Amino acid sequence: MTDEEIIEKTNAVLEKIDAFFHKLEPSLKNAISRDDYFEQHPEIKDHVNYNFSLSADDIIDQQIPYNAAGCTGRAKLFTKYAQEVGLEDYSIVATVKKDDVKNKNSGEMIDGHQIIAIQLSDGLHMIDPGAGKTYEKAIVNGDCKIGENIDAVGNNNKDYMITAILKPKKYNRIKTYNQMKNVYLRGIYEAATNKLKDQSSAKTMAGMLSQKQTDQISY
Repeated sequence: MTDEEIIEKTNAVLEKIDAFFHKLEPSLKNAISRDDYFEQHPEIKDHVNYNFSLSADDIIDQQIPYNAAGCTGRAKLFTKYAQEVGLEDYSIVATVKKDDVKNKNSGEMIDGHQIIAIQLSDGLHMIDPGAGKTYEKAIVNGDCKIGENIDAVGNNNKDYMITAILKPKKYNRIKTYNQMKNVYLRGIYEAATNKLKDQSSAKTMAGMLSQKQTDQISY
């Protein structure tokens, strides 16, 4: 498959995601917030794990809106629609907010953001399914490798670090926040231990996770 064909299929997937959410909410700028959605749906008890527990089919069948689905849900929709259009060579990229890793206590939630990496002839190219309905609008600049700092959320700051590059089957097995957190922490540890020349950075990042804890991580 040529790069042009891959980008064409990517556009088809992004258009499907965009169409689904705009059908539910014509203006995503005024989309219902996650907290307001939970308030309207008191039957949802587990707010922490909610969007991680949803499959792509759940999101579609239950008509889950943009913010409630979150980046985790949008990535899952990407995997479903990619299969429908025949797009195969891509990965899900897990990123974590660096300030959260340094400043939050172990019991607090770490802010992450999941995006997509498309395999083209010259390497992996990242896109954010929530940023636009075409490949060009959804591009996330940077090298797609663990430990790379990127502008994952479009705020002109490289304040998120790539912690994992996952194939769809592995990504879709993640059903809880703790499983996703383990992905973040394993990537942080790997990035830190691979940068031994920067001893201060390695100590800061790796210090939050012992080797014993790392060995226990699974997802």
